[in-house]
Amino acid sequence: MELVPGTYEHLVTERLGRELTAVRPDLVELRRLDRADADVVLSRHIATLARRALHQVGTGEDALEKQLALANTIASAIAAAEPRAADAGDLARAAGDLLLGITTTTPIGTAPTTHRERPRRR
Repeated sequence: MELVPGTYEHLVTERLGRELTAVRPDLVELRRLDRADADVVLSRHIATLARRALHQVGTGEDALEKQLALANTIASAIAAAEPRAADAGDLARAAGDLLLGITTTTPIGTAPTTHRERPRRR
């Protein structure tokens, strides 16, 4: 990360802490992580790590299977660390299905409502 002037609100990790030593101390504004918003800051950090890891395994023919397995490994680690936060019901199914929506009952003779497909990332 290139450290330029601006607002960050990033968790200071070991890497960022090392990078901050190259910046004049009077230019750096730090505060202690507040318990009131720690879950938001820490979950944002963990989400970044998870996205990075899922991206790294997301190549090749078996990319989806690898990503699902990794997602379940992460979910299992969370369940092991804090059982009140997750359990086996939070694991992704092997099929990797997404629920796009639930439609209302359609009258006889009409086509069921379909949900538009989300655009794919490039």
